[in-house]
Amino acid sequence: MDPQFILTFLSFLLILYFFLFFKKKTTNNAQNLPPGPRKLPIIGNIHELGGFSQHVVLSNMSKKHGPLMHLQLAEISAIVVSSSSIAKLVYKTHDLAFSDRAQVQVSKIILDGCKDVVFNRYDDYWRQMRKICTVDLLTSNKVKSFRSIREDEAWSLVESIKNSLDSPTNLTHKFCSLANSITCRAAIGEKSKYQDELIHSIEAMAFLGGGFDIVDLFPSYRFLHVFSSVKSQLKRIKSRLDDIFFNIIKEHEAKRATTKDRDGFVAGEEDLVDVLLRVQEKNGLSFPITSKNIQGVICDMLTGGTDTASNVLDWAMAELIRNPEVMKKAQAEPEDLDMTDVLGATLKRKASLMLMATTYI
Repeated sequence: MDPQFILTFLSFLLILYFFLFFKKKTTNNAQNLPPGPRKLPIIGNIHELGGFSQHVVLSNMSKKHGPLMHLQLAEISAIVVSSSSIAKLVYKTHDLAFSDRAQVQVSKIILDGCKDVVFNRYDDYWRQMRKICTVDLLTSNKVKSFRSIREDEAWSLVESIKNSLDSPTNLTHKFCSLANSITCRAAIGEKSKYQDELIHSIEAMAFLGGGFDIVDLFPSYRFLHVFSSVKSQLKRIKSRLDDIFFNIIKEHEAKRATTKDRDGFVAGEEDLVDVLLRVQEKNGLSFPITSKNIQGVICDMLTGGTDTASNVLDWAMAELIRNPEVMKKAQAEPEDLDMTDVLGATLKRKASLMLMATTYI
């Protein structure tokens, strides 16, 4: 590596260190923080979170420093809770004190200053949108109305696996595709022509949002944008999402305009965009819902409804492979059925699909 570059970089770190040191001295803000590992200048404890098993690292650190631990991530002060009793205090007893959200770059750029639910500040607007999600979007009847979508996509998954019996199947990719398709169809409608492009953009947003961005760790130093390409990537994704949602919302508005009985959608044809447009037409909302709000809520639904569901299926399959006895119990009920005793008809039972671990490249 060029010695000139190394010298320049070290000089920059030294200047930044002294600047932060004197800034901390002038604030003179005494804080009663939980115990935690020793911090390095400038970066704090970031160096201790390297690798791909951060949960293991945090677990080992909590055994040494206690169930309530403080980490300094550059300028960000973080608290790690590793005890169910303390978690109850955080999420239940003192929930208002911990209810605010961190303002990260991905939410500021793509969600137009956090005009969604997940990243928005805890305020009256957030309470209104949470109520809409609870009362209108995620009711038991609304979830049941999407049953045909879940069944259709599940059968497509089974057929896809059955048709590839002679070759390895990457279940992680299959489950991710399943969750994406179900959530997307429920959100924007049956087999929308924008589905693939929307899923691709949401995946790109989630990838950048879950990664490392130096600007989020040093929020007071705007010049660090120069050293990060994340901002330009997020702006490109935002531009694509804006175009996609503009077309989706316009199509839904046109569909509603040509429907004489708008409440007829409630019978089972409403997707989540239709529901939000219906709520938008109501009078009496403290904060009128805009197209940007609809875009933000749908982005929340797509990001929150895919990773969690696909990861649960992933872990379930991993546990079945790891525990053959459990797999036998899961297969016992359908295998024990008498397939010949159905209204006097004789049926031929096909061989069951077997789950086998294999190396996938």
